[in-house]
Amino acid sequence: MKNDIINRYLVFLIFIPFIGILFSFHFIPLFLAGSIFYIFKENLKYQRYYILILTIFIFNIIEVTQGFKLFSLTLVSIFLYILILPYIKKVISSSVITEIANIFLFYLFLFIILIYMKDPDKFLYVVLMINLFIDSILVGFVL
Repeated sequence: MKNDIINRYLVFLIFIPFIGILFSFHFIPLFLAGSIFYIFKENLKYQRYYILILTIFIFNIIEVTQGFKLFSLTLVSIFLYILILPYIKKVISSSVITEIANIFLFYLFLFIILIYMKDPDKFLYVVLMINLFIDSILVGFVL
């Protein structure tokens, strides 16, 4: 069971950079960072550091292809994992709703960072909402 989950994470982590690079060429920023955040959080919780290093590397690929600052997604993930998520886990009892709330908070912090790094436009709102929706489905049904 444990190896099945690890293999699923590894396959997912291998395909994410290709999806991000492919869609960035077609001007559709589909970066699936919320799903990577979920994998980051789970591997940090269960101390699987070799997959955690791969996750940080995938975060860096997403940052480079989407024009974010390096390690910004990693810093947001660490901040959420240490300070915000323990409180959310205490407040919400349903595990599925907790995971979706975690992804929502990740995208909220990502949105705040993007406001300071780039000029916000309506396309940014749509892109983040689409990514939030896709990541919620992936985390809820696939991961």
